Amino acid sequence: MNKKVISAFVIGVLFFSLAACKSDGLPGRQDVKNALVQHFNRAIYKDYVEVLDVKVVEKSQSSYMDGKYADLLIEARIKVKKGHVISKRYTATSFDVNEQWAENFESTLQAAESEEDRQNIINLFEANTFSEGEHTIEGTLTYALFEERWHLLSTTLFPAMLERPEELIISE
Repeated sequence: MNKKVISAFVIGVLFFSLAACKSDGLPGRQDVKNALVQHFNRAIYKDYVEVLDVKVVEKSQSSYMDGKYADLLIEARIKVKKGHVISKRYTATSFDVNEQWAENFESTLQAAESEEDRQNIINLFEANTFSEGEHTIEGTLTYALFEERWHLLSTTLFPAMLERPEELIISE
């Protein structure tokens, strides 16, 4: 195969396999929620995470070489299901998941020699993982307009760092 055919095939697979949404205006709250639900339905998460709510905090649009792109800064509430833990570290395309973390945490906690050691272990674990319960995450979803539809290009997520005043959140 020549390089042009391969490039066209790769671009076609990229755009048509990713979530597409309406083109009238920028992607909205429901589009973002659908993208996050699809993200957390990936095999790596093994059905550990549920998307509860999504807020679009900021929208921006840009053009580059006749292409239109949109970046949406989002805030979302997720729920990690009972007995599961995921890392707060987002690497390349997902949060890390390791089924042994909960067990390792318990055994390390039991081996603690003092209450201070025990509290340090708890603090370190909580600082680095999302454990069972509800959590807030933030992120940026980047879309490209292709054939009159917005297609998700990339997702970058991270633990929420700051509380935002409600007046800064875009309502739809």
